[in-house]
Amino acid sequence: VIAMPKPPVKIKKILDGKVSLYVKPRETIWQYGFILNGQHVRKTTKTRDFAEACSVATEAYIDARALAKAGLSVVTRSFKSVAQLAISTMQDALDVEMGKVVYNDYIGVINNYLIPFFGNRNIDKIDYMACAEFSKWRREKFKGNPARSTITTHNSALNRVFDAAMERGYITKSQIPELKNDGEKAERRPNFTEEEFKKLATWMDVWVTQGKKG
Repeated sequence: VIAMPKPPVKIKKILDGKVSLYVKPRETIWQYGFILNGQHVRKTTKTRDFAEACSVATEAYIDARALAKAGLSVVTRSFKSVAQLAISTMQDALDVEMGKVVYNDYIGVINNYLIPFFGNRNIDKIDYMACAEFSKWRREKFKGNPARSTITTHNSALNRVFDAAMERGYITKSQIPELKNDGEKAERRPNFTEEEFKKLATWMDVWVTQGKKG
C-alpha cells in the first residue's frame, strides 16, 4: 500500500516574521504560533477569515509580550492538565517505592476536590479569590469547616500542582497565591482508661511484627 502524501500546510508570516499563521491539512481554521522568551505559543484563531486571523494573532502576540516584560509566563495550561501531570509524577514515584506515603492522600485530594472545582480554569488564574471560592465550596461539601489537618493536606496537594506548573514555565513564583488554613483545631483525646491501655499493650506485641519499615 502506497501512502498518499499529506496536503501541504498553508503558512503565512506576519509582524516581520515573528508570528506564523497556518492552516493544518484538511482543516480551514487559521492557527497561530510564535516563540517568546523561549516559550512556544500555539493557539487557534477560531476563524477562517485571514484578516480576522491576523488581528487575533497580533493581539495575542502583543499581550504575550506585555506579560513577558512583566516577568509573567506567556504560556498557560488548564488546572486539570497540570494536576494530571502532578499526579503522574507522584504515582511514578510511588510505583518504584521512592514516593512518600502521603502522596496517596495528595492524589486523592487532587482527584476528589481540586480538579472538580478548579477544572478547566487556567492555572495562572488560580488567585486568592479563586482559593477563597474553593474554601466556601469545600465547606459546603464537608457540611462545615474541615479540620486544620485536612486543610493542611489540601494545601500541600495544591502546592504540588503549582510546583508542576512552575517547573514547566506555566506560572511564575509571584503568581502562586498564599494559602490560608482556617480549619478547626483538633480537640485533645481524653486519657486512655485502664481497660483501653491493657488492650493496646496486648495488641502491641502483634502490631510491632507487622511493620514494614524500621
